[in-house]
Amino acid sequence: MTNVAAHAGAGIDVFRNGDVLELRLNRSERRNALGLREWEALNGAFDDVATYDAGIVMLSGNGPVFCAGVDLEMIKAAQQKPDGMVQQIGYVGKILEKIEHSPAIVIATLNGPAIGVGVHLALGADFVLSTAESYFHLPEASLGIPDVLHHRLLSERLGRSKGFSFALLGERLTAQDALRAGLIYRVCPDVGALEEDARDLVRRLSAVSAPVRAAFKRQAVQLMALGSADAQISAVSQIDSKQQSSS
Repeated sequence: MTNVAAHAGAGIDVFRNGDVLELRLNRSERRNALGLREWEALNGAFDDVATYDAGIVMLSGNGPVFCAGVDLEMIKAAQQKPDGMVQQIGYVGKILEKIEHSPAIVIATLNGPAIGVGVHLALGADFVLSTAESYFHLPEASLGIPDVLHHRLLSERLGRSKGFSFALLGERLTAQDALRAGLIYRVCPDVGALEEDARDLVRRLSAVSAPVRAAFKRQAVQLMALGSADAQISAVSQIDSKQQSSS
């Protein structure tokens, strides 16, 4: 496995092993929250999937949390600028779409909870594996942000009421609930089993020819119920406009 320094951010380690590109969130002291440098690293790495000739991308995290969302310092900085939050959500949303639309097969391994935008990192993957103690949590509504990025997917898998309770009321979705809904491929008893099952999945995917994987992914992206960064930007812009008119 080779360390690829070109796109390593302050909190993301990037490795290449043949046609497998591994992106490991490594800010356990901040619960793997993503700041500007981490988003730039993700953006650059997924831009260069073709350059690396990567057919499989693995997204993982160190520590007890997979990803706690956008770093609060990045949010605070955006709030100091006119339309800063709208611009930030647009920037993050486009990177999430890039991950979801990647020509590579994307595997997310949840070593712990996926919170906020961490949920969307997972939902943008083609395969999600998690530990039994992991869960999904979207607290955005309580923070004044209407999170609709993957609403269509969540409503189709969870049903309207469960989807609303998850995204609007902030109720947690356990790994087992997500497994039953088809949002998770496999639930593993612990991190050791998670890593072993992820390696096994990579081996099985590698046994499928690269052209077949690529053709399948292209068609699947066109057919699946994808989220929309534009819808998320629109929702947040409406909130900003009402807040400005009432001030």
